[in-house]
Formats: sequence, structure tokens, C-alpha cells
Amino acid sequence: MFGASTLARPTLEALDALAQHAQVIVAVFNPCRYHWADIVDGRELLRDAQRRATLRNGVDLGAIELADMHAHAHPLLAAWGRQGRDFMRALDALAQDPALPALAGVDATEVFDDARGATLLEQVQGAVRELLPLAEHAFAPVAASDRSIVFQVAHGAQREVEVLHDQLLDLLAAGDGLRPQDIVVMAPDITALAPHVHAVFGQYRRDDARHIPYEVVDRGANDVGSVRRALDWLLRADAARASASELLDLLDCPAVAASLQLDADELPLLARWLHGAGVRWGIDAAQRADLGLDGCGDAGTLAAGVERMLLGYASGAAGSFDAIEPYAEVGGLEASLLGVFDALLERLRAWRALLREPAAPALWAQRGRALLAQWFVAEGDDDRLALAALDKALADFEDDCARAGFDEAIAGAVFRDAWLAGVDAVAAGTRFLASGVTFCSLLPLRSVPFRVVCLVGMNDGEFPADGARVDFDLMALPGMARPGDRARRDDDRYLMLEALLSARQCFSVSWSGRSPRDDSAQPPSVLVGQLRDYLAAGWRAAGGDGAALLRERTTEHPLQPFSRRYFERGALHTHAREWFAAHRAPAPPAPPPPAAADVGDAALSLAELAAFLRNPVRAYFRRSLDVVFDDGDDERLDDEPFTLDGLARHQALRRLLDDPRRLPRGVARLAADAALPWAEPGRRAADELLAQARPMLRCRDALAAAPPAPRQPLRRRLDGARLDDWLDGLRGAPPAWLELTPSRLLERGRARADRLLGGWLKALAAAACAQPCDGWLIGPDAVLRLPAPAPQAAREQLDALLAAWRDGQREPLPWALRTALASAAGGDARTVYEGGFGDVPGEVAEPCLARVYPDFAALAADGRHAQYAERLFAPLLAWARDAVEVLEHAALGGTDG
Repeated sequence: MFGASTLARPTLEALDALAQHAQVIVAVFNPCRYHWADIVDGRELLRDAQRRATLRNGVDLGAIELADMHAHAHPLLAAWGRQGRDFMRALDALAQDPALPALAGVDATEVFDDARGATLLEQVQGAVRELLPLAEHAFAPVAASDRSIVFQVAHGAQREVEVLHDQLLDLLAAGDGLRPQDIVVMAPDITALAPHVHAVFGQYRRDDARHIPYEVVDRGANDVGSVRRALDWLLRADAARASASELLDLLDCPAVAASLQLDADELPLLARWLHGAGVRWGIDAAQRADLGLDGCGDAGTLAAGVERMLLGYASGAAGSFDAIEPYAEVGGLEASLLGVFDALLERLRAWRALLREPAAPALWAQRGRALLAQWFVAEGDDDRLALAALDKALADFEDDCARAGFDEAIAGAVFRDAWLAGVDAVAAGTRFLASGVTFCSLLPLRSVPFRVVCLVGMNDGEFPADGARVDFDLMALPGMARPGDRARRDDDRYLMLEALLSARQCFSVSWSGRSPRDDSAQPPSVLVGQLRDYLAAGWRAAGGDGAALLRERTTEHPLQPFSRRYFERGALHTHAREWFAAHRAPAPPAPPPPAAADVGDAALSLAELAAFLRNPVRAYFRRSLDVVFDDGDDERLDDEPFTLDGLARHQALRRLLDDPRRLPRGVARLAADAALPWAEPGRRAADELLAQARPMLRCRDALAAAPPAPRQPLRRRLDGARLDDWLDGLRGAPPAWLELTPSRLLERGRARADRLLGGWLKALAAAACAQPCDGWLIGPDAVLRLPAPAPQAAREQLDALLAAWRDGQREPLPWALRTALASAAGGDARTVYEGGFGDVPGEVAEPCLARVYPDFAALAADGRHAQYAERLFAPLLAWARDAVEVLEHAALGGTDG
């Protein structure tokens, strides 16, 4: 047995029993040839154990106080060696146990290397082997060319791996016969590091001189890839909720998508259809009934969504059929993708039926093979390897049951656990010593000599790790720990010692010593700090001290791999020749500053002008720079609404008002789109929406009783701005326009100016174009009559707005609508912009505003905010306060009766 850092007593007892029938050789890693157990805290608990190792210089370390131990012992052994000490003393104690006859009197053969160290690494290893305290160091100064121990400092894991790749290329090119399989790279968490390794080491083709073969091992079974994750979900489909996100994740598996003939770029369209058709969770009503949720029916299930898509494709947006509301977005050449959902639904139904039927192991094996054949088509080597591992685990399961003579019927959950356990065993058996550079976790049983040992990700707080503790763990109590008790931090310390002593040519340590966000310094692991302190105390550079030694062996790398520092004279260099070519290329001329959009002949509508006045920063980015800010909220809708918040209620009421002639069908479509809660809460929400919509529609009918009038053109030109729009929906003589809005119009009994912006612009434009007319704005809480302003004042005000719009195409102007209105009214504009107490957000929550004006101080810095507020929005406040008339619905016959 080789490489064991520690063995539990039951394992040693098993070896003792085996030794009575066969020769057993246990190769134990011992960092020191002398007796060193007494230099570690807890030595008094091992006083009675036999000492096999000799005493260095005849000094009994057990008689020396721990406070004076630094003069007689090695500091790294004292700091990191507790676990190894306990293991070797346990072996000594077991050799005296009469219950273990094979171990009694066994010969212990010591094999230590007596070679004197030439490099810094060899000298450090020799000092540990000889139990050499710092006081007895007599080493010569270390030459600057000695790179046997080096430290690399980078900005994050990606840069660490990029630096490592360059470092390994240098070592392999040195011409001393080093091969990739002579190199091991260990990390505290290889699963987190693996994507960076694949991104850096996997980017080069085999015919590229920079290609380094590698193998990543020790990844958990749940990290084997998308095939395993998809299979795990399918094997749990009988109890799965089958949310929209879960279904899309299933389709996102390349092997599953290939089985359905689905391309990766088609998945976003399917996601839009799925959510647009109101699919939230569940396969069908039968599946919900199996989960004990039969009261939910089939609303929002995949089956209901597929029916809506099929009906929409067949009949468009025509009337409902058999209480099914069509989803009419499916059509054209893309309609063939609807077959993906139909096939997915049928497969899930058939597989769930099989999964719920107990069967004998042989039949389950047949079902498993059929599942793999139907659901997975390999799209690459990774998929083929994963499917091969799954098939092997399935064959092993069947063989194990056959050899045991077990053929009873078992449930699907039992089959799932047995099959996946076999897959985990296959994943755990991934070979450690590969044909290339081995990337692995810092784990026990890794004390295997390598010419080059690299430790990556040695950050503070990540290594040594804090093991999870439970309340009843006696080891957590002071004085309760005993020799041999396993502790995660002690394990990690001993792993660090093993890694240091396993290197034969080079020992490299890297950590994220700089923050990639602000370049602030970040400390390494405390173990790295102890190693550096030990080197600085025991050695010195040629012509310098210990600090100079560390500076010579520590390389701080820049943030980017294309930094100019890599291409200037100095110690830094990179093999990424692509960046070198970019630096050698002549610098392109400086681009001119971004020019404003050419809007001289572009027609501006009232809606665009209103959007600009609400948020000129967003309008600037969108129209002048063609940049659309996205808040990144890609939350998937997996749950039906249980209540309607303000935004959802606003959107639902808007949809009802857009089709006022068919209110009942509008409610049914809202329910089908999952815009309303289900069952009784949904009926109550629908009643509330109808109670709001009906008075508004009656008021509209009363005002629209007058005969229609022809629409009026709205055209006005200012240097650099041209308004060109139409005023539609006019009624009566003199004509008046009419508009319904789901927004509440009043605050404390007065008209809200921010809700009147669109109506004010209509009134201004009509009056400025010599066609003044009144308007009516009908909301859930009131009806507002919007009188036409005086033509001359309207022209002046509209010209001021157009001039501001023209200026806003050159730069983002400093205002937001509600903040500007608060400034014009003398209110607390800062609170409106930045937000108040509680959960009330300010206008700065808009991403584009936060990008340019992160707070009110930035918004008001140059004084233009106050000027624009007074010039553009004070007239709106005055018009809303003095001219707008507030009426109740009843005044226009908007109530029942």
C-alpha cells in the first residue's frame, strides 16, 4: 500500500488479518527520519507509545517545553505535521497491541534520501528530513537563477491558469527531459477551477506548439456534464414539478436537443413560446393529480401550452375552441419547432408511466437502455464518454443483481439510486496519473513524487478549509481532541507538507493576490504565509536578505494577459503571440468622439418626444448610440401568480382596455396566459379588474357618442428637430380626443402631472399647429378634461421641448421626469431620485440613469437640472394645477344604474 497519509484502526486491523495469510507491505510517508512527534501540541497523550524512530543528537524532545521547541525542532513540521504524527504514533501503538499479532514485532524499514540539497527546494526538504531548526541553518545564499520554489500572484482564477500555462511552457522548453506527465497541478477546489483550465489549456490544437496535454480529475459526479444532469432529472420525473425552467434546462442539454433535432440557437424562441403560452409548471393534469395537486387542473401545464400553440397555428388569433385560448405567435417557417414540444410531451408521458411501474432489475436495465437510446444522441467526445459510463454502470447494476440472484420487483427510486451510484463510482474511478499534466484536488493519498508540483488557488479562507461541525461534536470542545481524530484543517496542513516534499524539481504556488475589481491586495493562505516566513527566516538572497529572497521568487502579474508589461524588457513574458502581434501593429488613429445622430430629417412622433421627456438619458443611448440598457433580469416564470402586484394589475387592465368589446374573452385570455392567479384567487382578481374597466368603458361610450371627426396633422419644425404626427380618435364638433389609461390619475385628489405628460403634449401640439382641441383622459379613479392651451403659449412651449430634444441627441441631459417635477414644485427632488425609506425605489434605479448620473449630486452638479426643470416642466405643473378639470365617473354615467 502506497501513498496513505492516514488509516483508520479498522483498516489497520483488516491489514493485520490479511497479513496472517499473505505478505503486506505498507509504505508510510514520513517527512522526518528522527523522532519528531513531541514537537506538536498534544504530545502528552502519546507518552506511553513505543518510539521506533531515533532521537536527533540524543535529545529527548518530550522533555523540552513547547515554548522552547523552536530552538530544537523544524517550524513546518510543528505547524503542519499533526496528522502525520498521529498516524505514525498510532502504528507504533498498534505494534504493541496483543490483539494484532501480525503487527507485533514487525520490522520497520526506513528509506530516506541522504543527498545534500543543491537547490532551495532540496535544502528545504533536507531541513525537514533532518529535523533541522532555524538556529542551525548554515546554507549558502540562494542564487537568483534558482527557481525551484516560486510564487505567482495574479488577479483571479482565470489569470492564475493563464500564468500557469506560460510557466509550464517555459519548464517544458528548458530541455531537461521534463514531460507533461511529470507535472501535477493541485487546487483546493478543482471543480471551480476546471472551467478555467479547459478555457486556457483546451484552446490550442494538437499541432500548436503551445498545446499541453492535460487531464482534470477529482471532479464530483454532479460535475460530469449535461448528460448526467439530464438523466438525473428524467429518473426523478415521477416526482418532479416539471417547471418551465426545468423543461428548458432539459432541452438545453446538447444530447437531448440532438435527439429532438433541435439546434441550440432555436432554444430562445422555444423559451419565448413556452412562457407566452402560459406554461409555468406541470406536464399535464394527470401528473399534477399524481402529486396530490389535482385541484390545480391543467392550467399552465405543458399539455395546455401545446394545445394553445397548436390552436394558434391552426386558426391564428380567432375565437377560442373548446375553452382553449389560441396562442397565435407560432407560425411561418418556425412552426415546425412546435413538433419539439409535442414530442417532448409524449416522451415525458410515456416515461413517467414506466417510471411509476415497479419491475425486476433486468427489466429496469432494458428501460434504462431504451431511455438512453431515445433521449440522448452524442454531440461530441464528452457526450460519448458520458453515455459510455452510463451504459457501463447500467450493465454493472444488471450483473450485480444477477450474481446475487435478486430478481424481485423494485421501485423506480431504488433503480435510480442504484444506477446513479454506479455512475458515481465510475466517475470516482477516473485515473489520477494521466498521460498529460494532471489537475486534481488537494486530497489525501496524493503524496506521489512529481518533478513539478504546482498549487493553484491558494487563497486566504479557502485553504485550509473549515470542516463542518455539528453541535454534538466533542472534538470542538477544548481539551477533548485525541490523537488520530480527523480534522479538516489538520488534514489540509499535512497535505501542504506532503505537496512540498513530493516536488523533485520545482514547487510553485499561486494565489489571487490582487482583486480584479479594484486591484486591492488580497492575502494568500495562511499556510503559504508560513512557508514564505520560513524561507525568509532560513535563507537569504545573494547580496540581500530573506525579504530579497522572497521578492526574487515572487512574480506579480498584470490584470490582463495582453498587458504591455509582457512585451517590454523585463522578467514578464507570455507565449500568447496573438497579443504580441497586436502590440507590434501600428496604433490606429484615435477615433473621433461619438457624434450625435443625424436627426435633421428624421420625423419625431409625440410618443418619442414623451419618452425623451420621461428619461432623456435612455433616449440618448437608444437613438444616438443604439445602446439599449438591460437590467439583466432573466428570471424565468416558473410559478403562477397568487396575487396581482401593481405592475401586473396595470398590464392586465391595459390588455382588457385594448379589446373593450369582448371583456369576458379578454379575462379568459389573461387566465390562459398565466397573467391571473388560478382558481378562486383568479376569479376574484378578474372581478376586480372588470369592476375597474366597466366604469371606464361606460365613460368612454358616453364621450364617444358624438360623431367621429377627421384626424388632424401635427407638424412643426425647429432647426434640428421636426415633429410629424397625427391626432387620431377625434369626436364631435369642436373635436376632442379621447384616451383610456390603466394608471391612476389622482394623488390626494389632484391630477398627477407625471401621468399627464402624453396628454399635455397632445394639447400643446394641437394648439401649436392651429388646431386646438380639448382632450379626455379616463383612468380607474377619475376622468380628466384636458383643455387646449393658448396657441402662442403652446408654440413657445413646444419649441422649448423640441430644442431640448435636439440638445438631447448630442449628450444625455440631466433630468428624469418625476425628479424634474419635484424640483419644479420645490419638493424633495433628491428623495425622488435616490429613493426614500423602505422599499420605495428612486428613479436612479433605472440602469441608464445610474450609469451617467449615479446620485442626485451628479444630476444637479452643473445647475442645468434646475434650469430644465423650470423651463420644461413648470408649465406642465401649472397646467395640471390650474387648467385640468377632475370629474368622477358618475358625472359621465360611468356607474351602474
